Amino acid sequence: MTVPFSKNPNQSRNLAIGLGISLVIIGVYNALFFNRYLPFTEGWFSVYAHYILNGAIPYRDFHFFLPPLYPGMMAAFTYIFGAGFLALRVLGIAVTLSITAMLFLLFSRLFPAYIACVVTIVSVIYYQSNVAFFGYNYISFLHLFALLGTFFICKYYDYDDHSLKSGKGRIASAFLFCAGLFAALVLLTKQSDGFFVLILSFLAVAISAYAKEGLRKALRSMTIYSVGIFIPMLALFIWLISNGVLLSFWNQVFVGASSSKGGLIAIVFAWIPRLFTPENVGGLIVVILTIIALRIYCFPQGFMLGRSGDKNHRTYFPPTPKMVVIFSVIFILFMLCILPPSGISVFPMNLLKTTFCSLFITVYC
Repeated sequence: MTVPFSKNPNQSRNLAIGLGISLVIIGVYNALFFNRYLPFTEGWFSVYAHYILNGAIPYRDFHFFLPPLYPGMMAAFTYIFGAGFLALRVLGIAVTLSITAMLFLLFSRLFPAYIACVVTIVSVIYYQSNVAFFGYNYISFLHLFALLGTFFICKYYDYDDHSLKSGKGRIASAFLFCAGLFAALVLLTKQSDGFFVLILSFLAVAISAYAKEGLRKALRSMTIYSVGIFIPMLALFIWLISNGVLLSFWNQVFVGASSSKGGLIAIVFAWIPRLFTPENVGGLIVVILTIIALRIYCFPQGFMLGRSGDKNHRTYFPPTPKMVVIFSVIFILFMLCILPPSGISVFPMNLLKTTFCSLFITVYC
């Protein structure tokens, strides 16, 4: 089957089945352990929410190192559903399932639904294997907002007509506006990650719009995207001014938070050396050598995904029995490495977990 990159190759029925399977498996997986763990970071933001509900203002009445969106969301949720951990854990499952849905919809744009389903399940389970994970953490909301923004950029790119005078053009513009809105929400959740998401997503919109529309119309699309970013930022600015905390917000969120991590230079570049630890390099070497060996000795015709003559198309091959066996072995080893969240610890080494996750996703895609 040969499909273009820019359109979803899957039939609606296959998408629905793949999405449903992904959500059910991740939902069951979370139900097994959602009340059987207590990371050391859980509860911090519940305290901030309690302060806000009692009339305290962030940056004035208590020190806070992040933008105010997440504690405000926590305060609203706590006001409606109470401060019990059970309700918050249910919220965490809802956020995790939303991340699962967005990952599947993005993966399914490039791969058949059954591949997107399996890779989504593996990705989310691996994502949850962090020792400090809980589903309603601000990091989870950040990732959800980023995925939503990415999805809306892709939906905008699906439309050939971007004119505001036509119905389809207005729909495309609405997708682009929503993409900008969610990019701003990422920044308002965590300033460091949000900065990079904002810049890179803006570049993605600019490049894709220029490639499809040319410079003049691309400027219009970038303006629509910028409006989506501007509205939440304006709301934040008005709130800061009205509460008299603009200066303290700047000092705590940008000056103080960056100083606690070694300054802006350290935040931007310090992560690079951490990529080349012996553990990461060892895992990467194992993954590369294993993929090369599989490609040469097991699958000389390629895995399930190949190239056709047109560089903008891919050709899908149905899995052979040999592929199914090898992928199943890799999948079982991977699952043994990431089961600790459910109380089982077989291979606790991060090297094995990272290696088999990377190997599985790379080979299967």
